[in-house]
Amino acid sequence: MNDSLQVSKRHVPNEFLARFDVDGKPRGAHLVMLDYMIADGQIIRETMRLDEAQPADWNSEAIAALLGDYAAQLSAQLSAAQRALDDANARIESMTGDAAQASADSATSGQPTQETKA
Repeated sequence: MNDSLQVSKRHVPNEFLARFDVDGKPRGAHLVMLDYMIADGQIIRETMRLDEAQPADWNSEAIAALLGDYAAQLSAQLSAAQRALDDANARIESMTGDAAQASADSATSGQPTQETKA
């Protein structure tokens, strides 16, 4: 019988908190981390690390430093989503352009289009 317990630790972000000024503009932020101790797939301890929550100014360098690797992951996800949106918009534009061209071709040939048939 194997009595060895598989224990691992994880240090992960829990909350990203932003602060705003009286005009509603962002002025600062901080990231709160959680430590997990996991044994055989079950969380046996969860500790919020408020002592590590360091405030940062609201600028891209400070926020990137604050979020570290998570900023890179979010940026990659945003880039992928933007590419998918751009591809979808290009397909829509292509289909719209094809339909407009077909309508124009039909109008110049004297044949009624689907839109003008009763």
